Amino acid sequence: MRRPAVFLVALLLAFPALGQEQRCNSDKDCSGSAVCENGACIGWAAPAARASPNATPLDPNDSPVVPVAPPSSFHRPPRDFSGDSLPPHVMVLKAHPLVPIASFVLGLVLRAGGVLFALPFELEYSLTDRVSLFGVGSLLALSAGNTSAFGGSIGGGVRVYFLGAAPNGGFAGAMMSLGGLSAVVPSRTIGAIAGFDAQIQLGYQWVFASRFTVGVAGTWSPVILTATSGQNLGLGLTVPVGFAF
Repeated sequence: MRRPAVFLVALLLAFPALGQEQRCNSDKDCSGSAVCENGACIGWAAPAARASPNATPLDPNDSPVVPVAPPSSFHRPPRDFSGDSLPPHVMVLKAHPLVPIASFVLGLVLRAGGVLFALPFELEYSLTDRVSLFGVGSLLALSAGNTSAFGGSIGGGVRVYFLGAAPNGGFAGAMMSLGGLSAVVPSRTIGAIAGFDAQIQLGYQWVFASRFTVGVAGTWSPVILTATSGQNLGLGLTVPVGFAF
């Protein structure tokens, strides 16, 4: 019955490290993967000691790789207008400043005794790289003596761009519009005038990298030519300026 006890005592004397902590001054004094911690060997290895011996050591100069979240669908990158071709489905908001200037100058030259004011605005949308749709609206005002007239017009049409970079480059187009005026004297309305127009356009438009847009186009209206029995050829000129987005 005493042999097991004698065996345990002999085992503890032969291997003192199993019965007490192994003292050390550095990791070299510890056996196996133990490390020296506060003068005693602790049987665990640091992460670097547990790494595979074939692993490539990390370069302290390497920057950590930070995962980048995909861009949100609510924050779209800005559209690039700097290249030779424009992004698809460009919209251009334009004004026609030549119309009110020409109306004012014409009233002074003809001394008609009245003032005509008209300011058209246009919105153009490139449906494809060759075809665009556009709409035009205008405010009208006429003053002559004690009579005033107010109204407006609205129209739309289509343009075909020859260079395949709509709305940039040379184009041919057509549009139709409806308009009307209501003449007023003090205290009462004396009449209303409505009209219809159709015209053909031929011109060129530039959309710059800054998105500033300017165009020039000649127009011809067979409706005006017919209504005036050939006295007015129905020719016109437009110089729209605007901003693309």
